[in-house]
Amino acid sequence: MINACCHCRPTVRFIAWDKQKGSAMKYLWATAAVTVLLGNANMAQAANNAVSSALASRDDLSFFSHALVQTGVADTLRADTPYTLFVPTNAAMANDFPNLSSCYSFAACRADMAAVIRNHIVPENERISVFSRRGGGIATIGTRKLNVEEPFKGAYTVENIHILNQSDGTQVKIYRINAAIASQDELAHLRVTLRADI
Repeated sequence: MINACCHCRPTVRFIAWDKQKGSAMKYLWATAAVTVLLGNANMAQAANNAVSSALASRDDLSFFSHALVQTGVADTLRADTPYTLFVPTNAAMANDFPNLSSCYSFAACRADMAAVIRNHIVPENERISVFSRRGGGIATIGTRKLNVEEPFKGAYTVENIHILNQSDGTQVKIYRINAAIASQDELAHLRVTLRADI
């Protein structure tokens, strides 16, 4: 019998055990366990596909897309959750994170970069005009709440960074920005980590 708990992590429970059917029951348990594992992997893959597909046609956002995968953040995105991504351009990523490609070889650097990447991802798909009217900050999958404002009619910022344009999708909405969402301390720490690791 397969049950799902409140966190959608299925468990396998047998009500009775028969010695003569023991091997069949072991096979059933193993099959159920593999099905559960593959099901969870497929959910993660579906989320990764939605985000990676949304980013795939944007060559100028490939550094962020690569960081999303290399830091493992892409694997944590859920298939049943729509996302809004505030994505720095390649020029912004290169400016804010020099020698970024070296970072992925070192666990400490990957963890620091993953924390920054998570603060660019909102677990809902919404128009920027709606975000700007909320006030109080928009929750990300990281630790930061983002302030979205409309300083001029039709011109929006996130954390005082200009939003250059948007790309709408049913599962993922992308807002292209001209700097990374990170404090000067976070940027300095990551640069020090990069220098120490190289």
